[in-house]
Order: sequence, then structure tokens, then C-alpha cells
Amino acid sequence: MSNREKFEKHGWIIFKDFFDEEQSAQIRDATERSIKEDLRGDLLCNPYLKGLTVLNPRIVTLVKELLQGDPIYIGDSTISFNDTVMSLHKDNPDKSNPSAPDWGSTYTILRMGIYLQDYTKYSGGLILRDKSHKTISRWSGKIVNVKSSPRDLIIWNLRTTHSGNAKVLRSFPNVDLNPYLCKLIPKSQFLDTPQKREALFISYGLDDQHMKRYIAYLKTRKYSVNRWRSMKMESSDVEHAKKMGLQIWDMSGQASQIDDSTVYEKHVEMKF
Repeated sequence: MSNREKFEKHGWIIFKDFFDEEQSAQIRDATERSIKEDLRGDLLCNPYLKGLTVLNPRIVTLVKELLQGDPIYIGDSTISFNDTVMSLHKDNPDKSNPSAPDWGSTYTILRMGIYLQDYTKYSGGLILRDKSHKTISRWSGKIVNVKSSPRDLIIWNLRTTHSGNAKVLRSFPNVDLNPYLCKLIPKSQFLDTPQKREALFISYGLDDQHMKRYIAYLKTRKYSVNRWRSMKMESSDVEHAKKMGLQIWDMSGQASQIDDSTVYEKHVEMKF
């Protein structure tokens, strides 16, 4: 089965040892330097990380394979640092209505995560529901605790149900637990979480109706509007991306025109 077929079937895929030790160390060092200098916005505008992530030729080639087309990048990336939220959710706009546009055809936006701590031995990694991109329900799909190392690359469909901060039982480390069940179990029963939790997230998609709706949705979210407003892209990076078959859409101009009264901290379901 090809990578594309696995991704379409399961709604997620992990590429073990996608980065070698040197590359992984470069990403970690660049991330920690970015955090120290408070560079936590879009990764394309990050001088230390853009070449290792958004503009990484191997990543762009892989995205092309999974999406079966030339991808678009809209400034939807970030550094996550010591996030403690544990809640199963989907990242696509339409979360409650199965008749909404997100669910009318194959979804063509993906997100990737690079987790910079070793979650093969600790709690705190990523949980997914296998094949959950095929249903609007957050309760469908087998729970999978993705045991990742800093060398791995994890990619999921935006419709795939997932959660950060997975818990791993000390006595039964291979049992994958629902995050809500974890709340009923004493903390002493779980493996420790690394003191630092650092991860990078990047989204790509195709130029289609799903991308248009996703952009419309992000225009209602405070975190994305603020990120777009602070974007200052280099024209040389846009040209470099173009040569790789990656389109860069500069959203800063549109974000500057958005009325703050229409922007929300939390998810608000869109009308259609």
C-alpha cells in the first residue's frame, strides 16, 4: 500500500526516522532559539526554522504525494510550547453538521507535527482516532497513541480526531487510552511527561473549495488573524517555494482588513 493509500484509508500516517540525528538536532536547536527570542508565529517568517520546515524540499515532495497535487501554504504553522491541553477534537471548520461543506468530498488539507521530545518512553505525545476523518463524530475510530521520537514526522487529515498530551500507563504502556478516561485515573499511574514539550505544526492544502472555506474560517479565529497580521515574508522565499511547486499565499493584507468584532477566541460554527 502506498503512502497516499495509507493516508487516505487511516486519515493519518507516521514517517519513522524522517529526519536523521543531525537534522533533528538542528530543528530542536532552532526551535529553542526561536522560543528564547519569542519567535512563535508563522514558521515561514522564522529565519531559523523556515528552511527546515515549510521550505524543506523533502517535506514539500511528501505533501505533493499525499495530496496528489501542488500544495498551497497560507501561513498556518506555529511552535507549540508546554501546551497542557488534552481534549479530542478536529481541526477542520465544520465540526457539528455532517451536511456542511467539509464533509461533501475528500478533504484536501493536512497538518503535520514534529514532536521534539521522545514519546516512545514518556507520556505527552499525540493521540489519534484511526479512520475518524470519515465521520463527524469525535467518538468513532480506534484510539492510537502515536509513540513518536524527535526524528519522526506525523501527518493527519484536518478532519481526523486527535489530542495532545497523551497519557501512558506505567504498568500497561501499550494500552492506548481515551483522554477522557485518563481523567479518572490517578496521575501516579502514568509515565512522566517530559519537562519541556515542544512541537512544530504546519498545514498545507490544495487550491479548492476546502481551502477557501478553511481560510474563511481562520478569518474568524483570533490566533490566526493575529499571526497573519504579523507575517513579513521574503520575496526570495516565495520564489524559492514556487520552484518546488509550492504556492505561498500572503494573507497579511486580507488580515489587516478584518473587523475585530467578527474574530473569536474559540471555535464558532460557520453558516453555509
